[in-house]
Amino acid sequence: MSRLLTAFLGFVFVLTLVLGVVSSTANAGGPLLIGKDGVPRRWSTASPLVINLDRGALGRIASPFALMEHAVGQWNDVGTAALKVQIGEPLSSDVEGLSESQFDSLITKDDGTNPVIFDSTGEIFASIYGARSGVVGVAGPSLVMSSNGTIVKGFAMFNGADATDDSAEVIKAAFTHELGHMLNLEHAQINGSRIGTAIPGFDGVVNVSQVETMFPVLVQSAAKPHPMATLHMDDAAAFAALYPAGSFASSTASITGLVLDIDGQTHIQGVNVIARSVSRPFDDAVSYVSGLLFDPASPSVPPALRGASELRGLTPHET
Repeated sequence: MSRLLTAFLGFVFVLTLVLGVVSSTANAGGPLLIGKDGVPRRWSTASPLVINLDRGALGRIASPFALMEHAVGQWNDVGTAALKVQIGEPLSSDVEGLSESQFDSLITKDDGTNPVIFDSTGEIFASIYGARSGVVGVAGPSLVMSSNGTIVKGFAMFNGADATDDSAEVIKAAFTHELGHMLNLEHAQINGSRIGTAIPGFDGVVNVSQVETMFPVLVQSAAKPHPMATLHMDDAAAFAALYPAGSFASSTASITGLVLDIDGQTHIQGVNVIARSVSRPFDDAVSYVSGLLFDPASPSVPPALRGASELRGLTPHET
């Protein structure tokens, strides 16, 4: 039986190795793909999300399977989230040398697979993003049911041009990050843009070990595991808020509110709202972008959502 699907080729997010100034566009823990009705798109939690890995190598990493197992384990360990991920049967072949149109066709084909592509030579990335682009990975939902907004296909692809056994920890971080995008999570900026600096009102400085997995830039670190290969509280809270298990609301706290202009009335969209614990401000922290669910072009979304923020997954009774 045929089903009406919508492809989302424009809603894929990349992870780069570029170090320096991060875009001023506000990003915070939350959903990546949101419908015109103001409702985040979600995978069904009735069964695990099954991903299908490429049969080939990733650069000089002959078997990237174990690195993906780590990434899957990170998201599956979020006990307050109802969605689980499972590695299924591999793709039918080693995917290499696709043109951009062939790549688009692969990730939007309604064939029951969720491809994870290992572009071993980086040829596909060069074709799409240009040579030496610095893009390490790309992922996101790619097919959504038009009738109810359920995500039914997603993908991830990784650049193997510079992948070696020595870079395995960095690749592990990239896998964990891009799997987050496949789960429909946005980029976040809670600590990553403040590494080595103090935050007014709190003691200490942000350490690279406290960077969030969904930060848009792959930070430099010699730590094992790489800090972005293990979830920050903000990552786990965003995931559980999108796919809450029964224990999520009862075991965590939340703060809802509005971000208003200086006149006290005008709602402001796009402000990165962060709640930090006084005792552990860089580890115990959650973020949300005000008006995240509001689309100015959609008449069906209440204007009151323009400045709305909802911080969920907070530690109860914490100051």
